[in-house]
Amino acid sequence: MLDSFHPGFGGMADQAAGLRRLLGCAPLHGVALAGCGATTLAVNLAAALGACGSDVLVVDENASHGNVADQLGVATRYDLVHALDGGRALHEVMRPVGPGVRLLPAARGVRQLTAGAHAHQAAAHFAECLSAAPPAPDLVLIDSANGGVSQLLRGSKAYCETVIVTGVTREAITAAYTLIKSAALHNGESRFRVIVNRARGADEATAIFSNMAAVAKQHAGATLELLGWMPNDPQLRFARLARRSAVEAFPAGAAAAAARALALRLRERSAVQQTEGAEAARITARGAQAALAATAHLRPRSAAAI
Repeated sequence: MLDSFHPGFGGMADQAAGLRRLLGCAPLHGVALAGCGATTLAVNLAAALGACGSDVLVVDENASHGNVADQLGVATRYDLVHALDGGRALHEVMRPVGPGVRLLPAARGVRQLTAGAHAHQAAAHFAECLSAAPPAPDLVLIDSANGGVSQLLRGSKAYCETVIVTGVTREAITAAYTLIKSAALHNGESRFRVIVNRARGADEATAIFSNMAAVAKQHAGATLELLGWMPNDPQLRFARLARRSAVEAFPAGAAAAAARALALRLRERSAVQQTEGAEAARITARGAQAALAATAHLRPRSAAAI
């Protein structure tokens, strides 16, 4: 786990962000967080990403008590459902909650989106609207509704990965494995990233992950990747009581350093996806232009041209 933080990160991440804003054609990068401690993790990852200059959108799929808005002490007036019903523009529903961080309350809207027979089409439309809402976020963090893995961006052009958050207790590990098995069975997912929460050290986090990976591979056909771990730091609880992120309240603490290390990995992964997506879109556009030019002589001329 990295124990230092370099504002802006630099390198590929900054180049990719500029490329995506310039071209406006790279797909969104979404990260669906699910599991024990996912909400607190979303709060701290967003704060770490925002502090380094990323535009982050946190989509909060959970109801009021204990959700992202509640942890930050933010009162929200609108929900995604108001944008879906046409009562509000999507950007009006979002609320700034920190430097570079916006919050989209979505508990009611997600229920409406996923309840219909055309959930995938609705997800694709949502992703398109999100891309068009200025400024389009560099990263979308989704705090999945309790008991499941978010499907909000599935079926769209967005690149969305699932990050399973597990604790160190038997109950938390079992719950994380249940999420993996359900997503693999019902959603067809086969690759998951894992963050071990409240670990006493890297050795404990690695041991827990190794056991989970073996079981998931054998019984669910799923491949796991360890994204990192968060320490069992009391500053997380103190920050939550103060309605702030640990990154903001205790920037020199262990939890803040761990959140910044995880944010770095997510930002670099997002940079790769955005660069590849932008380049693919540019190649597609060039191909379409070449095809039009090659068939220009086949198209009938207008009467004025004749």
